Amino acid sequence: MPLITSGAPAAPDLTGIIAYPLLEIQGRFMRRATYGGTLQIHTNIQEWRVKAFLLRHVIKRGDEILCEGIETRAFCIRRTAARKRPAST
Repeated sequence: MPLITSGAPAAPDLTGIIAYPLLEIQGRFMRRATYGGTLQIHTNIQEWRVKAFLLRHVIKRGDEILCEGIETRAFCIRRTAARKRPAST
């Protein structure tokens, strides 16, 4: 089984994107993990939005789900001279 698999929705054009800051995070913890255990971390892109995207994370030990969460991240672009807002008067 490959460590990384792809099943994400089609990505928008990401030209000019310079960062993906975290806007919101939610998590739910169902079971505990201990040091030395082997865990699987499954992450996928749940949804592409116009200015953000949602990542879903599931952490498992075998078939048992230990925790899961969703994070919302924004797309940030570098402003160019042509794209800067005019100064307000």
